[in-house]
Parts: sequence; structure tokens; C-alpha cells
Amino acid sequence: MKFLNLLFLALMLITEPALASEVSGYPTAIAMTVDERRQQIAAATDNTDTQQQRIAWLAELANITAESSRDEQRIQQLQHTLTQALKASPEDAELMAALGSLLSYQSSLHTDNLAKLNVLMRKGTRYMDRAIKQAPHHLGARLQRGIACANMPAFVKRAHFAVQDLTMVREQVGQRYGADFLAFVEYYLGQALLRNGEPDAARQVWQGIDQHAEQWSTKAQQALAAL
Repeated sequence: MKFLNLLFLALMLITEPALASEVSGYPTAIAMTVDERRQQIAAATDNTDTQQQRIAWLAELANITAESSRDEQRIQQLQHTLTQALKASPEDAELMAALGSLLSYQSSLHTDNLAKLNVLMRKGTRYMDRAIKQAPHHLGARLQRGIACANMPAFVKRAHFAVQDLTMVREQVGQRYGADFLAFVEYYLGQALLRNGEPDAARQVWQGIDQHAEQWSTKAQQALAAL
């Protein structure tokens, strides 16, 4: 028994650093509220700093989806910006997944035009899947695809990707960005599990959300009440 315990400990010491070393990138840090993200977007105006611009693009994507914006001009402007950024940096998995997420969101605005909806949805999912294939251990790309797929209707059958992606982000990011970020990931992981036909697992995740992360704890309690 002592030998087995020592063997298990040795394996843990070997495998844990290996898992950490596999991470090829973390999510770009953006604010957790719409108003704070607007400030980040404003701060990047006339600012040539590459990282500030990147934060602004991802903050704008988060606000478009959080506000359920139907402003096609606004969406197309961000689409153009991300497309140009990808031409300059075609290996950027996070921006590739972000563009896919935006296109997938845009498809939801065209329920009256199924042909356009399908084209945008297919294009969006291709970008996201290509990003993960290109950089499977980039947690920023995983987060973008995970949130996008968690928000898709169950019949699209993309929830299993969200479960996979958000579980990876949850496990490997943890408290790196604070309790609010972790609660945000866990809320959408619960939503993905529910849409993947796993209500008991969704309940367990939602029940475990830190109550100090008030915004996401409240949303989780509402989701639990609806189960």
C-alpha cells in the first residue's frame, strides 16, 4: 500500500506540471460588467497599443451579446475589425474563435431568413472549430467557443462543445481572474450541461457558484428555480 501511495504521488508530480505546460494561452482579461467594458472600449479610442485594442474588440463582442444588440452596423463593424486583425495575425486562435462567436450570434438575428441564418451559423462554427483545432490548449479560444455554444439552442447540438470547453477553462483558469470570472464560467457551464441533457450535473454546478459573485449567483438561483 505504501508503495502504491508513493507511485500515485510520483505520477501526480509528473502529470500536473505537464498539464499546466500544455496551456498555450489564457483568455484576454476584460471587465465583467457592460459599463466597465464600455470604459475599456473608450480607452482604446485613438490608442495604438495592440493589447488595448484587443481588449476593446473582445469587450465590444461581450457587450453586443450581453445587450442582445440587433444593430447590424455595429456587428458588421466589429466583424470587419476582427477579420482585418486575423489577416494580420492568422494564427491568433482567440480572435479567430471570437469572430466565429460573433458570426454565430449574428445568425440568431435572422430567424426570418433561414438561408442566411444557416450560412452565418456554419461560417461561425467553422471559425470556432478551426481555432480549437489550431490551438487546442488556448483557453481564450476555448472560452469564446464555450460561451457561444452554451448560448445556442439545444437542437443545434453544440452544447457538448461548450461542456468540454468550459470545463477546461474552469479547471485550468480557476481563480486566476477572481471569483466573478469563475462564477461566470460556471453559470454558462451549467447552461451547457442542461442543454446537453445533463440537468443533474447542471444543478450541481449552479449550486456550487460562489454567493459572493452576486450577479452570477443570482442568475444561477433563477436557473435552479426553473429546473
